[in-house]
Amino acid sequence: LVLLLALLCLEKPENSNEWHLISFAPDVLVWLPPNVVDTLPLQLANPDGAVKFMDLTNVIDLQHVHADASYINAIQYPDDVQFPDEVAKFINLIDPSVPDAVLKEYSTVHHTRYFRHADGVAAPLFLADLANKYIAASGRNDVSVQLFKHSSFPQNSLIVKLEPPGASEETVIVGAHLDSINVRDRENGRSPGADDDGTGTVTVMETLRVLLEGGFQPKKRVHFHFYAAEEVGLYGSADVAKDYAVRNEHVFGMLQLDMNGFSPQNRDYFLVITDYVSSPLTQFLRKVVAAYGDLDQKDGRYGYAASDHASWTANNFPACHTKETSSYPPIHTDRDVHDNIDFEYLSKFVQVAVGFAVELASY
Repeated sequence: LVLLLALLCLEKPENSNEWHLISFAPDVLVWLPPNVVDTLPLQLANPDGAVKFMDLTNVIDLQHVHADASYINAIQYPDDVQFPDEVAKFINLIDPSVPDAVLKEYSTVHHTRYFRHADGVAAPLFLADLANKYIAASGRNDVSVQLFKHSSFPQNSLIVKLEPPGASEETVIVGAHLDSINVRDRENGRSPGADDDGTGTVTVMETLRVLLEGGFQPKKRVHFHFYAAEEVGLYGSADVAKDYAVRNEHVFGMLQLDMNGFSPQNRDYFLVITDYVSSPLTQFLRKVVAAYGDLDQKDGRYGYAASDHASWTANNFPACHTKETSSYPPIHTDRDVHDNIDFEYLSKFVQVAVGFAVELASY
């Protein structure tokens, strides 16, 4: 059915305002009705559970405003890391037991974090409360917590902004997605989402915690993002990235964390993604991984818009992404649980996220 519709709907049909523009590959864009889009996570699940599509309805349109090309084209990243002593100060504050405890609760307190389920709607509130606790503990008054509302679905995204007085209008972003999905029962199936993407979520949250605790004073603004509705076509990040573009925000670099805690024996390294990303920023990410990750790295490709970095790339913002190495059989099932996660391995990604944020926001 999907392939048949793909053949028939290369152009948006008349009287079809509710239809979605779906990308199955960089050059394969088709218009599909909502009832078909709702079935895509199940129809397109491959053996490891990955869903190979991106909903571009809110990303690409004739009136769309992309990122400021003159600013983006002028960005130059350093040839190597510049602030190892400063980064080390924050890396020393990382405590693997903290994301361990957060993920244990986050993956069990909600039956699912599906974007239309009541527990999915509650998930960003859980994270907002945690962020506010970290802010209160730091005693800082230059950090804000914002629930980003979406017009077409009830789950909010969450944005935490570190914006000290005197910081430039350039922004460094570290992000993950907060939702989860069970592809066999999307609406009501148990979906702990521990690795996908609880690991990315707690990595971003631990990065926030140590930067606040250590009193980081960036030259640029640093935003911490937790996106809604990634599993159903990157809806949340599409809205957020488009909002930044419309407001002409100067994003210096965005790092996506998605699935970075599963570590089979002898497979401990970073997979640096090379498609749907900024090549110059990815080259700098390799430098950050080499300097602060304490593990080897390899390049890898998804072949499709696999996570929220693709939304930023679609809006012409520089984005990059690194993740765990191995395929993960429990993905998108009720078996994606906390006990599968290696928190020492996850902490290496916190080190890289801290390095990325400090290096770029201090440059």
